[in-house]
Amino acid sequence: VSPIVSHLSGPFNVSNAQAGQLITAFVAPSIVLVPVMGVLADRIGRKPVIVAGLVVFGIAGVCIGLTTSFTVVLGLRAIQGIGYAAIIPIGTALIGDLYTGSREATAQGLRVSSIQLTNVVSPPLAGALVFLSWRSPFFLYSLAFAVAIMAWRELPETDTKQLTLGTYVRDLVDLISDPVLASVLFSFVIRFVLTFTFYAYVSVLLSRTVGASTTTA
Repeated sequence: VSPIVSHLSGPFNVSNAQAGQLITAFVAPSIVLVPVMGVLADRIGRKPVIVAGLVVFGIAGVCIGLTTSFTVVLGLRAIQGIGYAAIIPIGTALIGDLYTGSREATAQGLRVSSIQLTNVVSPPLAGALVFLSWRSPFFLYSLAFAVAIMAWRELPETDTKQLTLGTYVRDLVDLISDPVLASVLFSFVIRFVLTFTFYAYVSVLLSRTVGASTTTA
């Protein structure tokens, strides 16, 4: 969505600033729901949650290309954020479950590298596809269905934990009471906000200041 934000103001009949809300609507639910999804994954297993997250993410993303209602699109982006909240932390946790030592470090490194590679490839691809139709980039989200099928077939079942909500809250309080972990969390929040602010408005700034195309953005 990031490189085509300014291009979407026309089809949805909104300002560029309003079009930037497509990023906000996606990010906000994920911030709130990541710990909730972690608890859910402990209770019913990691595989069902991550597969469901992929399916929800894919369906909501594809449906964006099927409507011209900005209100509906914001709702679909929020639903995508829910799916995202189920994917990202559980992917990290699964690697911790499956590997130890240097193999875990390597696997986590490959996970991060694959995310960054996708972040390099998908924006220019979306920027190019928008020349076919503003709807075209959203059909890229259908790739989530293939990943969901692969995850359901390949990922092992994990043990479940029936911890009380109070236990989770106490553990969370203990973690953020540690000055080192608290500083890491704070620095991540700042980076997270700045990164997604950049994602929301970089294409708007480029189109306004230098008349850049979506592919350039």
